[in-house]
Amino acid sequence: MKTLLTIIIAISVITQFANAQNMLCINICETTQADLTKVSNNLATKKDDTIVRTRVYRNVFDTSKSIIYAEIQGCQCCISTSQFTLSKASPKKYKIYPQADSETMLVIAVDFNIKPEQIDEFLKISKPLVEGTNTEKDTLSYQLYRDVKDPTKFFLFELYKSRSAHKFHSSQEHFLKWNALCKEKKIVRTAKFFDVKEIK
Repeated sequence: MKTLLTIIIAISVITQFANAQNMLCINICETTQADLTKVSNNLATKKDDTIVRTRVYRNVFDTSKSIIYAEIQGCQCCISTSQFTLSKASPKKYKIYPQADSETMLVIAVDFNIKPEQIDEFLKISKPLVEGTNTEKDTLSYQLYRDVKDPTKFFLFELYKSRSAHKFHSSQEHFLKWNALCKEKKIVRTAKFFDVKEIK
């Protein structure tokens, strides 16, 4: 009986750890180019197996703002977020859930590699998309960012109240027009979808 209880407790601990393994750490803040470069260099040189990938980008349409985005594997109580903190802004941590419910938000992290000759056109068609999407009631954040080191790399960060909010967004004219133009101009993007809940 004692052995069985030990096994049950062990399984419970493993399950709790597995559920906490995948997280997002996101800091959207105002900062300088020098600060962003410093963070980018630190993340590139510091070996940390818990960090799957990072994005340290400046907002395209509001250059006073930036994003430090990280996909993390590890127990939430063991992860230090100090390296993602700038100025007065503190990073938010989100736990990734395998299935969505009515309380689950949706994060979409989209990467673009834009050819130099297409950058001006890409920015032109993306501005109405960003402006229009941020008027949608259940869109919590929708911003386009640019790599602080490589001007051809862009990152679209999307945060929705739910998957139904994203479904609504996908039917809107500003998105449909932008999506059609991207296809016409052969602008390729890769997206990762995460159902998340914020960790307070």
